[in-house]
Amino acid sequence: MNIVDKIRARFQKDGIMFDEDTNEDGVTFFRLRQKTESEYLIILISFNDDYSACDITIGNIVRIESPLKREELLKLLNEFNGKYRYQKYFVEDNGDVLVQYSLPVTDSTEGEDVERVLIIILGGIIKDNLPKFMKLRWS
Repeated sequence: MNIVDKIRARFQKDGIMFDEDTNEDGVTFFRLRQKTESEYLIILISFNDDYSACDITIGNIVRIESPLKREELLKLLNEFNGKYRYQKYFVEDNGDVLVQYSLPVTDSTEGEDVERVLIIILGGIIKDNLPKFMKLRWS
């Protein structure tokens, strides 16, 4: 089984709702949504052309558009990026905050491995980091 089949089987086994599609190069990706208290996080699981890397990108974490809060937001992102070794937070020009994690894929990588990484990242976002983003957003 290839990594796409393994992830699909794992999500189906666990009842995780997802969309599956291919990009213009024919590479498969998955799209999921995770409900938080007030928002839906958008999760994209994508691969490079030879499926040797799996990128997990989580968006819609928070949008902080105010230029007056930009410096404070960047400090917060730097704090998180210093705290986490493999996942990295960044902000787009419109103020959307995203986090990305890249997982190497080998023949022994299982769908459970991807799901575990996803759960760890989501736990950190929802439990630890989202309250700090919301405090900045509403300050």
